[in-house]
Amino acid sequence: MSSKPFFRFHPEAYEHGVFDASDEACSACGKPCVWKYNQHIYALPPEPTAICSRCIADGSVAKVVPEGDYGLHDFELGGETSEALAVEVEQRTPGFCHL
Repeated sequence: MSSKPFFRFHPEAYEHGVFDASDEACSACGKPCVWKYNQHIYALPPEPTAICSRCIADGSVAKVVPEGDYGLHDFELGGETSEALAVEVEQRTPGFCHL
């Protein structure tokens, strides 16, 4: 399978099992997922049923979530964090690499 975007805050996301190979249509782009996110998406209903790794990487998940308000983690960033970094970590990183 191809189409594996890189996630700098979780570089081994595929190896860690947060994606499954799938031909299911992505709720955001409508294309076959190829790599479907298998973790929880924290969003107001209706939550997307299938999201591909491409739409997580480019932020397209926001298209299918009311007002683009969603997160891929149940946490809050502490300290001073730029808006761009917060969005990348909270909405464009599939889980974290726990070291």
